[in-house]
Amino acid sequence: MGKRLLKEISNITYGYAFDSKRFALDSSAGLPVIRIRDLKQGKSNTYTDEQCDDKYHIYNGDLLIGMDGEFNIVEWHGGHALLNQRVCKIESCTDELLQSFLSYSLSGELKHIESQTSYVTVKHLSAKVLNNITISLPSLIEQRKIINVLTTVNNEITFAKQMLAKADELIQSRFVEMFGDIQERTTVTHYVKSFSSGKSLASKERCINLVLKTSAVASNTFDETQVKYLPFDYVPNPDHEIKHGDVIINRKNTVQLVGSTGYVWQYPKNMYLSDLLWKANLDETTCNPIFLWQLLVNRSVHRRISAMATGANSSMANITKPNLMQLPVVLVPLALQNEFAEFVTQVESLKATARQQLDRLNTLYESLAQRYFAE
Repeated sequence: MGKRLLKEISNITYGYAFDSKRFALDSSAGLPVIRIRDLKQGKSNTYTDEQCDDKYHIYNGDLLIGMDGEFNIVEWHGGHALLNQRVCKIESCTDELLQSFLSYSLSGELKHIESQTSYVTVKHLSAKVLNNITISLPSLIEQRKIINVLTTVNNEITFAKQMLAKADELIQSRFVEMFGDIQERTTVTHYVKSFSSGKSLASKERCINLVLKTSAVASNTFDETQVKYLPFDYVPNPDHEIKHGDVIINRKNTVQLVGSTGYVWQYPKNMYLSDLLWKANLDETTCNPIFLWQLLVNRSVHRRISAMATGANSSMANITKPNLMQLPVVLVPLALQNEFAEFVTQVESLKATARQQLDRLNTLYESLAQRYFAE
């Protein structure tokens, strides 16, 4: 089994520098443009009427690589589209290399390069580095065996992710079912007494005290792994400590992520708020925290939170405490909130089991990939 340079066994097409002034959100404007942000979601909602060479046209099944930020490789299934700059298409140019094997081989290699790449703001993958990647080429029979094994595990991972997504949809549907017909309205002040925030001090030195990153609630769940160390000599305010049952809100982020909210199911000790996150101080006589969490992540409510953000035309948007406190919301009796919260708790228990299975599958995949592709 020999090693070959990537540039010797594949064709790489680098994206075209389309004029962003001609971008539009209306699909009638032309073809969608694939930018780095579109790779994970698998579709583009940005269109252009600009003409380009046929080589920049992308179709379902093409392999694409993001060259800024995260160096992801994905198989495109978002339909006929155009390849934008800082995204490249790669395809095998030899009968010795199966396209699916190329995808699996590059996935781990790109993550390794990403982890080794230094950056100031955004990591960049250069054409030189990409061209000089080396890939082991086993026989076609062996390639097919590896593809079959990894595809089987990958399908199981996809299924587990779909189950988690459906569980979230089930919660959202239950929310609408229980509260969608209620006509009475109030404001967030009915449920929340105040919002408190912490400090964004950070240190590279290990410390028992941790401070949350804004990414801790970016997906509308609470991710306790998204932390930084606080300075060793800093004595944190006890009121800023994260505890079970807290509702955490992201007050400053991109337009898409500002207002993201998470509920703290479990947490390590000595974890504290940053100044970019709020903790909701509830009126316990009128508010169940699980209900408040789901109220704020409800699609229609979240859209209104995004709309009230200031600085929405820049890279970062911000919401203010007074504006959020006065946000009109549905008025729900506490007893009905508690009933809904019990349902959410049951679904979250099932999700926890699914996450454990997903973790096991990811570990299995990484172990197999290490065995197949490690030098």
